[in-house]
Amino acid sequence: MADGNSKPPSVSQSGQIDHVMHEHRLFAPSAEFSARAMIGSVEQYEDLYDQAKTNPEKFWGEIARAELHWF
Repeated sequence: MADGNSKPPSVSQSGQIDHVMHEHRLFAPSAEFSARAMIGSVEQYEDLYDQAKTNPEKFWGEIARAELHWF
């Protein structure tokens, strides 16, 4: 930081968080959490995204019929 251009690290050498403004760590979900997820992979997410983008009325209509209780 002596040159005035460097940003301070968000995690110190000891692993302690110095501040949260520049937090870049990633925390993977537990295996148990992942096993219960409705979307199990990036590929599944991208497929759903493509379906929604290509035909939003059909996509959301199918979701509504499957997931909403209509009365």
